[in-house]
Amino acid sequence: MRTINAAAIALINNPNCNKAFICLIEISHPQLDTLYLARDSADVVSNGRTYTAFPFDIDLLDESQNEITGSKLSLGWVDSSILDLVQKVNETPGTVAAKWVVEGDTNTVLWQIDPPLMIKKATATVKKADFDLGLRSLEDEEVPVYGKGPNTHPGLYANR
Repeated sequence: MRTINAAAIALINNPNCNKAFICLIEISHPQLDTLYLARDSADVVSNGRTYTAFPFDIDLLDESQNEITGSKLSLGWVDSSILDLVQKVNETPGTVAAKWVVEGDTNTVLWQIDPPLMIKKATATVKKADFDLGLRSLEDEEVPVYGKGPNTHPGLYANR
């Protein structure tokens, strides 16, 4: 779920490191343009993509048995693009991909969350937007078993 490379571990353990870690997120929805946001005071270019400086917090609360539950993303500004996103993700889910880079070397990903988290629910006020995040559940997947009986699809009913 979380992969931290050796360079990130070395920076974290270096007491003389004066570089900041920058969180980059990509908020995607099939009906909207992807939002590329950087938790920094200035826009960040990483691997040819510009991430807009934006105030946000991402909390990964509980990671147990490779599942993140109770995760949240809070966006500090609300404009029309954020309101559109809130409305759309409450109809059909979107995703949030997060990665961390270091100041001065924004093309090297030090840590990332893979696969992207699914937006389960979204709310917005005039001041902020909150998104509940989680992994895609197998319960959300469609299983095409209707009309498939033991005579037509014996493999589904085989003793194992």
